[in-house]
Amino acid sequence: GPLFCFPQETLKEKEAHIEQLLKERDLERAEITRAASQADHAEHALAVLKTEYQHYRTEADEKVQRLETEAGDLRQQLEDLQFRLEEEAIARADSAAAAPAATPEQVKELEKQLAEERERSEDKLFEAEEALTKLKDELERNKTESRESHDQLVAREAVLQGQLLELREQLQVLSSEQGGQVQDLLAQIQTKDANALELQSQLVAEKAAVEEAKTALESERSALEGLRSQLASEQAARSELASQLSTKEKAAEDLKNQLASAADELKSRQATGDATVEDLRAQLVAAQTAVGQHESAAEELRSQLAAQQAAAEALETQLAAEKSTACDISGQLTAEKSAVEALRGQLAAQVAAAQDLQREAEEQKAAAGQAAAALQASLGDRDAEVARLNALVEQLNSSQDAQVGGLSKQLQQQSEQVTGLTEQLRQAEAARAAEVAALESRLKEQAEQAVKEVAAVKDKLQAAERTRAEEVAALEARLQQLDAAKAEGTAALEDKLQQLEKARAEEVAALGAQLQQLEQAKSEEVAALEAKLQQLDVEKTDGVAALEAKLQQLAESKDKARAEEVAALEAKLQQVVESKDKSRTEAVAALEGKLQELEESKAAAVAALEEKLQQQAKGRAEEVAALEQRLQNLTASKGDEVSTLTDQLRALERGKADLEKEAERQAALLEETKRQGEERLAARDEKIAELESRCRDIERARTQVEDEATKKAAEVGRLQEDLAAERQKSEGLHTRVSELELKHGDVERQLAASQEKCSQLSQAKAKL
Repeated sequence: GPLFCFPQETLKEKEAHIEQLLKERDLERAEITRAASQADHAEHALAVLKTEYQHYRTEADEKVQRLETEAGDLRQQLEDLQFRLEEEAIARADSAAAAPAATPEQVKELEKQLAEERERSEDKLFEAEEALTKLKDELERNKTESRESHDQLVAREAVLQGQLLELREQLQVLSSEQGGQVQDLLAQIQTKDANALELQSQLVAEKAAVEEAKTALESERSALEGLRSQLASEQAARSELASQLSTKEKAAEDLKNQLASAADELKSRQATGDATVEDLRAQLVAAQTAVGQHESAAEELRSQLAAQQAAAEALETQLAAEKSTACDISGQLTAEKSAVEALRGQLAAQVAAAQDLQREAEEQKAAAGQAAAALQASLGDRDAEVARLNALVEQLNSSQDAQVGGLSKQLQQQSEQVTGLTEQLRQAEAARAAEVAALESRLKEQAEQAVKEVAAVKDKLQAAERTRAEEVAALEARLQQLDAAKAEGTAALEDKLQQLEKARAEEVAALGAQLQQLEQAKSEEVAALEAKLQQLDVEKTDGVAALEAKLQQLAESKDKARAEEVAALEAKLQQVVESKDKSRTEAVAALEGKLQELEESKAAAVAALEEKLQQQAKGRAEEVAALEQRLQNLTASKGDEVSTLTDQLRALERGKADLEKEAERQAALLEETKRQGEERLAARDEKIAELESRCRDIERARTQVEDEATKKAAEVGRLQEDLAAERQKSEGLHTRVSELELKHGDVERQLAASQEKCSQLSQAKAKL
């Protein structure tokens, strides 16, 4: 009957409240499941990061090994150059020990070869400088592009950070709105509970229902305590995972320090190589100084030759005086004068044997004086003197031939030395050209690699932006749908609640009118209610036990590592979970306070009602007796009216049942909408976390691009220094060639003078 509807409604509302709490617990378990999926995703991301780190480490090791190989090659080149310098110093010392001699054709050929080599060297140097200029321009362009890419990355990162902040603010606003809606729903539930308790205050049997509700609340409270303890254990697991993460970060820092120390060691090796180059340059300067000393020695030799020429002139003067005193032997003196003149020309041409020639001239002078005295004393000694002079001329001719042979040998040695230096210059030019080509190829490859890396980074950024735009649009659409569904559900729920309140008011009025007829039905309904509550208790106990068993199975199926990773991934959801726990605790506390107040008011109302019912029972007993008498009299006439009232009552019960079903359907729809909203929020949190991870990946890629650009710039600088060193070596070789050309000129002049002296001596010999 209608009186049974009030406790049935209250029971259904309590059941709905219990189901809501169970659904919330299911949602929390669903969140744990999502956290587990996030842990799997994090494992995959960690594996990818490890793979990338191993790849970058392998590349770094290869670069270090390549740089060490290049340093060894440079050391080998420096040793080769040092050996060449030593050979050249030895050859220079050998060439300085003897006077050079060569034919004019060989000298001209050497000059022509030197001119051609100089032109080729200048052309190659010009081409190398042009290539180096192009490489520098290309490097500047690459640096400019890298800086522009860096600026774009910074700007995009700022935009992404702003969008992330906006999404977080929207998430906070949505969370606050959901919290307000939950508070409104709790308030509505409390209002319905108050109305139900006020309606049940007329029933003495409601005390048992309230006690059972208390028992259910205690069980829910114990379940909440269990959830709190589980959250505490998860927080402890989070702390442990945080310590592990800090340990891994320290290990990464140690690895960075090791890489930095390796880079410092490489720089020190480069500095050592530079010091070696400086030592070689100092040795080259010392060699040039030695060449200057040789030139000064040649100048001293020239001054000695001038002194010998002056002595020869003095000898000529003395011979002229002797000629005036020995007129009778003018023919012999004329021959002797020709010999002396030839001897003077020979002495002027001899650079290396000037002192020997001077001694020979002095002996000749003494011999000439003795010959003049002998001629003056006796003309008979003329033939002996002429023979002696002829022997002296033969001796001078033989010494001249020996000196000419020595000069020829020296010229041949210097020609061989020039040939060797030319070959060394050609080899150095070829090596330098090969190094320049290798440098150009290496710089080109590095530039192409840098362009590819920048393009890849740009593609990643564009893909990230497109993905982020799509995700933001999808999130906005989902949020709009969620807001619309919530608004519709709230409006429908308010309408249904108003209809239910109106129906309850009508039912209260009908029950007030028909209270006398439904006393017996009320007792039966109370008994049925107690039986149903007991059955619900049994079902609820079984359901809770089944849920706890399922939770235990799920907890046992998770290993410790997965639990730690789940706890780490739930760190971002900690604030939301804590806010939920806080709101749930506040709601439970408010509900308990309200329930306590209702119990107190209900106890007072029940006491007043019992007193009132006792008073009314007496009057109603009399009224019942009168009504029974009246009913007996009116049974026949009121049978149709009773049937009509019964039909109306059944119709009201059917309408009430339909309204309850509709209310349950709307409540389920609202719960489903709420669950979908929470799932969408969780999905959005996952997307936000993924965007943050992508931002970090982009930042790492940008840092790597900057590091690679810095390394490439350093390598280009080192190669430029190597090229400058090779250019200095080439200039040194050109200087040596110029010095050799000057020496060849001197040798050519000495050879011409020697040939002229030889011809003069031959003429003088022919005359004698």
